[in-house]
Amino acid sequence: MILPLLTRKARPMQSPLPLRSGNPFERVALFPRPRNSGSRRPSRPVCAVNASCVLPRTTDDAIILSLFPGADLLGRGFEQAGFCVVRGPDRLLGQSIEGFRCPPGVFAGIIGGPPCQDFSRARRRPPTGHGREMLLEFLRIVAEARPHWFLIENVPGVPSVSLAGYRIQRFNLFASDYGLAQKRNRAFQFGSVDGLPLILRRTKSHFGRSAPAALAKDPRRLADVCELQGLPRNFDLPGLCPSAKKRAVGNGVPVPMARAVAEAIRDRRPVTLRLCSCGCGRVLDGPKRQRSATVACRKRLERGASSVTVSLFGAGW
Repeated sequence: MILPLLTRKARPMQSPLPLRSGNPFERVALFPRPRNSGSRRPSRPVCAVNASCVLPRTTDDAIILSLFPGADLLGRGFEQAGFCVVRGPDRLLGQSIEGFRCPPGVFAGIIGGPPCQDFSRARRRPPTGHGREMLLEFLRIVAEARPHWFLIENVPGVPSVSLAGYRIQRFNLFASDYGLAQKRNRAFQFGSVDGLPLILRRTKSHFGRSAPAALAKDPRRLADVCELQGLPRNFDLPGLCPSAKKRAVGNGVPVPMARAVAEAIRDRRPVTLRLCSCGCGRVLDGPKRQRSATVACRKRLERGASSVTVSLFGAGW
């Protein structure tokens, strides 16, 4: 399958910004802030439908590709943040990603959640190798399309990815950090050409007791699973049987979490803030010797980087 959008020329890749210290997620502001021109118009365009939604800087920055979409809860979060999401091949429609080809220079970013069964702690069978193959397919499409950035969403046990020309920031988020009554833990890997890190905003949940995380094979009603995932209780996927609907919703990333990541990508810019060295995107406000934002971050740094890595030109998994 080849996309029809072939008119836009590929833009040159930028080299990563220099580091001020040994922290790979700390950047120096290289460009001075523009002076106030006296105009009251916002510096970034605002969505005409939702005034609280700030759009990406240009149309070129707004068009992204979503792989392994399914119900595409991840893409819905990006749409709420002002992006235009083009959905790639989907098994629900009888399409295969192996035959998908993407021309370079069309998309500013690529997002997706490859199948996670091989990396899940809840699996009851040995890994089949399908998860690794789909990670490689994702990286293949990124290498072909050459977007400015890409985002992989999966379970915490997913191997770290590596792709030449991209600096990778890996972090975990909990659904309860974004007002949802479940402690669902999702792992993200954000790769960018410019090396600018994501600064992620987290809010504490107001629920005294969280419900079990939403799953593909969830015994609860579809309306309850939709609510846990940040969807309306009357959300529906016409044409699918009830079990398929619940599996599609349960496999997705919570929509408020997806929107938070999308807004962090949309609002990236050179900063002088000190960020946690583990890559979680938290801002450090302590003494200069501070490297981690939380106890969990410190333990993650002590364990070191995962020795399991998937690369397009060779994998150690």
